[in-house]
Amino acid sequence: MIKAVLVDDELHCVESLALQLKKFNDRIKIEAQFSNPFKALEYLTENTPDLLFLDVEMPGLNGFDLLNKLPKAEMAVVFTTAYDEYAVKAFRFSAFDYLLKPIADEDIEACLKNVEKQKNKPPLYDHLDRLMEFISSPKVLPNKIGLPTGEGIEFVSYKEIIRVESDSNYSIVFFTSGNKLIVCRTLKEMEQLLNDFNFVRVHHSHIINPEYLQRFVRQDGGYVVMTDGSVISVSRSRKDDFLNKMSNL
Repeated sequence: MIKAVLVDDELHCVESLALQLKKFNDRIKIEAQFSNPFKALEYLTENTPDLLFLDVEMPGLNGFDLLNKLPKAEMAVVFTTAYDEYAVKAFRFSAFDYLLKPIADEDIEACLKNVEKQKNKPPLYDHLDRLMEFISSPKVLPNKIGLPTGEGIEFVSYKEIIRVESDSNYSIVFFTSGNKLIVCRTLKEMEQLLNDFNFVRVHHSHIINPEYLQRFVRQDGGYVVMTDGSVISVSRSRKDDFLNKMSNL
């Protein structure tokens, strides 16, 4: 059972999220909820939940400031926000989960799955620094991205990723070193993360880095050969988009 705390300066948002979470009461228990961030800080200084749902923009003490004032206890943090696209990218790149307001039940379901897939809580203060770095320079893409695993967060260079393969609710990332990493994200989530770095989804189960594309073969429905020797089919529905993106590189 996940023990959770809710913090949002708008009382109706706290109550609405609490009501939604009751639909998942077999998996999550709300320990406390606050519309005053200073009261939340007092509570969280003495208590560490498994999961903190935290609003970003709050008067007097925003979500980032609140986290920076907490003792270095480990917990999973999910930001609830109506933020713009750059902040959403920052959450993705630093491996934080987030829920966009208005929050949908299916987004909560996906969020809980991500939390449950990680055996250990992410190293909060490591990737909080990454998040703040990106928030301060939102138009500069990071050299490294955070990938959540069952053991925590791996920060890797996107330039070293050759391809990503779906594995049910997980993804397998293949690197130039020959290593691979099982990531607690679906392929759709990985596609959203890597889209800004010109990665291309060529199949419902595969994303590739065009930097390591060796050749495209039209025979047998169409497939690509990567520099690591992997052969990946290009689905019929994605072929035109793939060829268009390749011609614009």
